[in-house]
Amino acid sequence: MEHLVDVADRFAVGELGSEELTMVAADALARGLDCAALVELACLHRADSGGAPDLFRIALAQLGLDDRADVSWEQRRVEVIVRRTEASARRVLVGDGDPYEHCAVIGEYLHQLAHIADAPMPELSALATDFEVLRVDWEDGYGDPAEHGLALKQSCERLLGRRA
Repeated sequence: MEHLVDVADRFAVGELGSEELTMVAADALARGLDCAALVELACLHRADSGGAPDLFRIALAQLGLDDRADVSWEQRRVEVIVRRTEASARRVLVGDGDPYEHCAVIGEYLHQLAHIADAPMPELSALATDFEVLRVDWEDGYGDPAEHGLALKQSCERLLGRRA
């Protein structure tokens, strides 16, 4: 069932299209999950999947995976991006993964959050710019890589500390 929550997150951020939700539903049914909305969703044709997002949200609720019917896909998108951004920042602080890649990902996520239509977070624009400048300097070989790593950690601490 966690797979469906992951699919919902991926759909919210645009990594999956609504036409793919019909096959996700069919796969979930084949795995033994069952609810009315899931069956209805699986019966939709990929070319006629306009109602798929609403049916998918209903299916998640019927399966007990998401009881927040009032949360729009756009709100979920914001939640997913915030969660992914913070997870990447925490990984930087513990030395897990490629710091440059984390820098690029965090900068992109912050830029998205700063300009989201329904709930823009302009306060993140400056932080997004900091990550972008750091990424460009790193990529172009300006400065000492060790200094870039330190600056990245400091920026991640600022990012995570802003919610404390």
